[in-house]
Amino acid sequence: MIEAGGTALLTLRDAASVKTLQELLSISDAPATEATVKDHARFGEIDFKSPVFAPFADPRYSDFSGIRIWKYRKLPEALTSPGKVLARFDSGDPAWLSFPLGKGTLHVLTTTWRPADSQLALTTKFAPLLHSLIANAGQGRGVYFVGHEGIDSPGIHAVGDRRIAIQIDPAESELTPLPEADLRALGLPLDEPVIAKATTSNTTLSSAEQESRQRIGWWLLIAAALFYLAETAWAALAGNRANPATS
Repeated sequence: MIEAGGTALLTLRDAASVKTLQELLSISDAPATEATVKDHARFGEIDFKSPVFAPFADPRYSDFSGIRIWKYRKLPEALTSPGKVLARFDSGDPAWLSFPLGKGTLHVLTTTWRPADSQLALTTKFAPLLHSLIANAGQGRGVYFVGHEGIDSPGIHAVGDRRIAIQIDPAESELTPLPEADLRALGLPLDEPVIAKATTSNTTLSSAEQESRQRIGWWLLIAAALFYLAETAWAALAGNRANPATS
């Protein structure tokens, strides 16, 4: 049960499927509609502090704009106001919402990953997104990093009557190359690699060989021209002998 601390994901296949959400939230007379999508929609604003999207906070992985969405369901404010919007489409309509239900959380995706609805299942974001949802199931609604409430190691930790997931700050995975001066100060050899010298030598040999071949070709061309001239002269001389001039 969600209320007992579970986590569930509800995908809206069509406008009629919003009835399930209405029943879970005990809200009636709040129908959904099919959104009017021209060509396709894309993901726009995303809350990377939420547990689901936190693994994508690094700028290298945070671009969801390449995922095309053909169809999605537009929810009325009566259904969106009780929850928190974690992601929106470029139109501003909610794409992913989370609702607190007792001790648990209900996640709602206003589209699906069916090919008729979106390209979500065909992207590299799909598997990590589901993994993030499962990994954070029942672990609270916030994102906590090492150092929270004195916890100095990542993992699942008990805090009071809750169990929360402690993650490593994404900033710790950002690597910046050291300047050459610092590397030399550490005593690291920075001379030109042997392989680079070998490559230069091979390049030089290749150029010399090519030049040699060009010279040979040039002399062959001259020899052919001389042979042609000699053959022409010999033919002319032979013709004069065969037909001596008469007076």
